[in-house]
Amino acid sequence: MSTASLTDLIPLETNPKPHKIGLVSLGCAKNLVDSEKLMRQLEANHFKLVFDPSDIRQMDTAIVNT
Repeated sequence: MSTASLTDLIPLETNPKPHKIGLVSLGCAKNLVDSEKLMRQLEANHFKLVFDPSDIRQMDTAIVNT
């Protein structure tokens, strides 16, 4: 797993193999709202979201929002 910034990631529209991102939200309700906003932005930029945090091998990048 790499530690790339979001600007380093290649969106699906320019890459036939989508970058898979896992997002885990920890903490208060505000963190959950922020994570939902981030998910919408990632989806709008053609990234594939992985919703099963138990299998980290599916993810190219994991984001933990604390």
